[in-house]
Amino acid sequence: MRYIAACALLLLNFSALGAVESESNNTANNPNIITAGTIMTGHLSDNEDFDYYQLTVNKSDSLDIVFASPNSSSSENQWLLAIQRPSDGIIIFQEILSPSAESSINRNVSISETGDFLIFVAPAPGSASTPFVNYDLTVTPSNFQAPLNSFNGIWQDNIGMAFYAVQEGSEGILYIELPINNSPWKAYLGGRANNMATLDQIVGPGTAKIELKFLTAASLEARYISCKTEQGGDCSVPNGELIYTATFIYGD
Repeated sequence: MRYIAACALLLLNFSALGAVESESNNTANNPNIITAGTIMTGHLSDNEDFDYYQLTVNKSDSLDIVFASPNSSSSENQWLLAIQRPSDGIIIFQEILSPSAESSINRNVSISETGDFLIFVAPAPGSASTPFVNYDLTVTPSNFQAPLNSFNGIWQDNIGMAFYAVQEGSEGILYIELPINNSPWKAYLGGRANNMATLDQIVGPGTAKIELKFLTAASLEARYISCKTEQGGDCSVPNGELIYTATFIYGD
């Protein structure tokens, strides 16, 4: 229980990850700036509200888009999402999207130039009503490489197994696993090259080497490179297979 309590204290001392749109960002002349790989939460106030964002891309051949609405039911709400290229403002992608709490929408958009891309979210043409719930927008260039300390904070996996504390410094990454079922806690230590981290277990029963793949600043995948239980047997998840995905929930 003391490890769960420690995790709760960590949560209380971190602020929420991501950003929230600020009005007025209704035109291309006054966009909100978004950071690659970071969630931007927005809201449309009426059927004439357009939310404009600007993302600077220095080198990439595509943009990975994640569009979510944690409080929407399936097909309940619709938004128009569009992307304009920097050189002439021509729209290179547009689609009416209808995410739900159970399923975000993922798109990959090919790009052929760099610069300041404009992205806007608007009411879907022909829709009976404007969505009243928030949406979450994440845009990540294909060559996304986060700087040092980008992932520090508290993460939670998608299988209800544990919280994870990440602390990265110049000497590497400390990754602490805090199970929610009172199982022994574990700690891993290692380094990161670009968006891949290789970590050795240094605390806890058994032995393991894990690989963390940071997909964005707010999501990761975890896999075993090698793993043995305390009794010397193989772990339940085979080496190389996905153990869990995790979402960044709080950070400084």
